[in-house]
Amino acid sequence: MKTNSALHHSALKTRNVKACALFYAQVLGLVEIKRNHQKDGRLRSVWFDLNGVILMIEEGKTGWHLAALSMNKKDRKGWRTKLTAAGVKIDSETEHTLYFTDPEGNRLALSHYPD
Repeated sequence: MKTNSALHHSALKTRNVKACALFYAQVLGLVEIKRNHQKDGRLRSVWFDLNGVILMIEEGKTGWHLAALSMNKKDRKGWRTKLTAAGVKIDSETEHTLYFTDPEGNRLALSHYPD
């Protein structure tokens, strides 16, 4: 059996689900689609829709190497302004990509490669 080569979901482990979820919703503008709670009522995960791919922010030990989200080339300056205004430091960049971290130190990027 073969997959259809489409990414289904990506999971990010974090110590503070609520803080990370706020970052992804408020700073990056992602649309929340689901919240999951522990039996004791604590927030366990928040899921976001990435145009049909699910990003799962889940409680646990932190980590992933990098998640790159798409941006339009014409929006690059606007994203730089929005990230900076939100207190997000752009760590590095290339001709096509801005690199930064979320509140937990997970590496992210916004990319318009190829234009």
